[in-house]
Amino acid sequence: MTSSLSLDQVVACILISCIVCVAVVYPDRCVGVSCRSDLPGPKGLPFIGNLFHVWPYRRHMITWMKKQTHIYGKLFTFNIPVW
Repeated sequence: MTSSLSLDQVVACILISCIVCVAVVYPDRCVGVSCRSDLPGPKGLPFIGNLFHVWPYRRHMITWMKKQTHIYGKLFTFNIPVW
């Protein structure tokens, strides 16, 4: 008995492999953002960066940035998709 993969299974395997590879290359930031090891900042998640950190303060970004300044100093880095 031979086992053959359907086209859907092959596409699913390729898609999962691509997602895993991107998550390995960008473990703590959004896709396409370069690593800033020279600046401190909150660690993000693959694909979404610091979106979960910022989301509760989405209407009050200055408040969030002031809190981060007290934690990391005057210069810090964070990243959010499409921003």
